[in-house]
Amino acid sequence: MKRKLGFLALVLLSVALLPVLAGAETRTGKCGENLTYTLTDDGTLIISGTGNMKDYTLDYQQSPYITSAPWKK
Repeated sequence: MKRKLGFLALVLLSVALLPVLAGAETRTGKCGENLTYTLTDDGTLIISGTGNMKDYTLDYQQSPYITSAPWKK
């Protein structure tokens, strides 16, 4: 039983590290005076820091939506 749990833990860790090991492309930048963003290749957006974030627009009239956010695809 312990052997199966150890193997399962190894498999889960390997899957979790695949993007890092594969060199997933990330985009980074500033979105406020003391805020930064990171957008990973799989679409995960991470905003970190403190303070106010810049205002970004989103045009709901367009299809697909148009945004001024720097992390748009």
